[in-house]
Amino acid sequence: MLNLSRDNIIGKSHREILGKIKSDDLNSMLKKLEEEKDFKFTEGEIHAYIDSKPVNLRVYITVLKNSKGNFIGILVVFDDLTEIINAQRAIAWQEVAKRIAHEIKNPLTPIQLSTERLLKKWDEKADDFGEVLKRSTKTIVNEVNSLRNLVNEFSRFGKMPRINLQTTNIKLIIEEILNLYNDVKETTIITSLQDTPEIEADQEQLKRAIINLIDNAIQAKTERIWLNTSYDPFLEVARIEVADEGIGIKEEEKDKLFLPYFSTKKDGTGLGLAIVSTIISKHRGYIRVKNNEPKGTRFIIELPVRQK
Repeated sequence: MLNLSRDNIIGKSHREILGKIKSDDLNSMLKKLEEEKDFKFTEGEIHAYIDSKPVNLRVYITVLKNSKGNFIGILVVFDDLTEIINAQRAIAWQEVAKRIAHEIKNPLTPIQLSTERLLKKWDEKADDFGEVLKRSTKTIVNEVNSLRNLVNEFSRFGKMPRINLQTTNIKLIIEEILNLYNDVKETTIITSLQDTPEIEADQEQLKRAIINLIDNAIQAKTERIWLNTSYDPFLEVARIEVADEGIGIKEEEKDKLFLPYFSTKKDGTGLGLAIVSTIISKHRGYIRVKNNEPKGTRFIIELPVRQK
């Protein structure tokens, strides 16, 4: 994974060896190792960048001691989970196909029953035909609208245009997005836009992803939304953060949040955040969700900056 030779390892500190792995999560683990006097073992899943490529790793760090209990070194083991996570997403999309078929089948039954009832009343020249017509057509229209919403949301994902990467200034994209929300009175968008290096991005699709996150926050009835940009020179990534002060997201739901067809909304299709995740992945970026203190949710997008 790191393509290290014997000469690259012997006599080097753990920080020198792990320097090729750029990760805030890994830095936190190493800081814990250095600060705790009785440190023995830690493990966890991290997101990292290796040669500007985003990867997901499981890390095991343990202290090695000899038979006398004297410190002799540190063992660090990495498991690359990137392909496993991609495979899990593929399986999730198979589940999507099954559930889409199920969701389409559900409204077909009341549509069929309503139509059959209409035909029966018509053939009988029933006195209450007008009332049945009104009630049945209302049912049919409602179920057709439900089908349309489902198909439209799913087709948005299936018909996403090819990514057209161009040199882009994030600040300009954010300003265009803010103009769209000038007339929204229920929610205040607070910005902190630090200058960042240029990125390679499809402006329209990146706007679409950020707008999706803002719309989710507005639908959650939050009064304030924070929209921030920053630059991390160590990771060489530009960050975009969308934070709200809503009810937040349960810990057990965070891992599923970007999988297709998972939704925390009663009437949600579960495709919105899956679309956002796909857009960011096609930009060689990464999106994650964290708690917003003291309450709410914070979505963090990381995008590699343009290499000069």
